[in-house]
Amino acid sequence: VMQGFQAEGLQYNVKVFHERGLAPPTSWFDLWRPELKGRIALYAGTNAYTQYFIPLLARITGGSERNVDPAFARMKTLVPSVITFLTAPAELDNLFKQNEAWLGYNGSSRTYELAAAGFPVDFVYPKEGAALFGNWFDVVKGAPHPEAAQEFVNYMIGEAPQALMAKHIFFGPVNKKTRLEPDVAKYVPYGPELVKGLIQLDIAAMNEHVGQWVERWNKEIERK
Repeated sequence: VMQGFQAEGLQYNVKVFHERGLAPPTSWFDLWRPELKGRIALYAGTNAYTQYFIPLLARITGGSERNVDPAFARMKTLVPSVITFLTAPAELDNLFKQNEAWLGYNGSSRTYELAAAGFPVDFVYPKEGAALFGNWFDVVKGAPHPEAAQEFVNYMIGEAPQALMAKHIFFGPVNKKTRLEPDVAKYVPYGPELVKGLIQLDIAAMNEHVGQWVERWNKEIERK
């Protein structure tokens, strides 16, 4: 059962873009803008955001979840613009806070948490589409209290808990009856039109191939 969801899109340094008179990003392909060379910070191949980015980039460059060759070909041209590939999200946070990183990809929940903490960042839904990035509940097989666990899941997907998660951790609600105030709704993927526009990746295909993608990313992109 999905706990809640965020969008995976672009995170950019509002302060630097404003000070330098740069147009805010609107497209995934803004990662390749020449004036941003050396200011792109990305996650490593072991990070889930990269594991979503690979098939997403494949989708918008003529491939698919089962054919990521176009994504890797395009990524190789981005490598010279990348400062570093980071495993820990906190490391990426620091690069943005220090104004070293100007643009990268991230989850909307994480970006808005950083903005609420005073980081000079904002989130962009790229015009080609942001990915739907779900967080899931899993009741462990053989758990000592399976009925209580299911009751807990049922409670957490109720209207009130979903509204609280949207307000405090910026997750889009999975309960269609949940109503959000405008000052909360603007920070989460919410509403039928916005959610419908998110790219829903083939999770089964991703699970089947993600190990190969990480190995290939390490060899061809990060060159470990």
